[in-house]
Amino acid sequence: MIRFLGRILCGLVVTVMLAGCGGNSAMDEEYQKQADEQRIKHFYEIADLVEEYKDKVGHYPLATQKEMLKNADGAFDDDDSKKIYEMNPEVECLITPREIPERIKNRPGTFLRVSYDKMNSELSKGLGREVTLPYDPQEKPVYKPNFYVYVFRGGDYYLSVHLYDEYKHAQKVSDHFYKLQVTSVVDQKHGIVNYRQMRDKEKAASKE
Repeated sequence: MIRFLGRILCGLVVTVMLAGCGGNSAMDEEYQKQADEQRIKHFYEIADLVEEYKDKVGHYPLATQKEMLKNADGAFDDDDSKKIYEMNPEVECLITPREIPERIKNRPGTFLRVSYDKMNSELSKGLGREVTLPYDPQEKPVYKPNFYVYVFRGGDYYLSVHLYDEYKHAQKVSDHFYKLQVTSVVDQKHGIVNYRQMRDKEKAASKE
């Protein structure tokens, strides 16, 4: 009898645990759904600010950052700085005030990384008002990075936001990892949407 009751109690514990996991899973799904709504909203906000900056200043944010490789006299302090400059490196900002993981922070490559604060400062200066970019609401990464990415390269920019679920124009990277990316490049051949063209189509469709 004692063994029988023990098995019943054990079964009840397992059932409760499974129910709890199911509840957490449902809560996680709901959280990610709401978080994606915020991420998409942030995506449009950031891209609109970038395009507004271009209209006012004449170039996209971080276009002049590679000049920081030179010293006050306009020369290079070492050969490495000169080589990177001549390679016309990408300038990248991971849009988050959180600490960047070491594996990402220290990855090799010929690019310059600009801080979140520096990006806010440049946008604020160019737009003539205080700007604080929104960032991913998720504290810790699950399935995908929990930061947005802005890259300036060769006169154009690329903006990426990482989503949990499918969304128009977003490309699937893996389960629960969809990359929503736009660019200022026209006639892009890699499936990345030109932001201004996309916005014009959306505005035209909303008037129909």
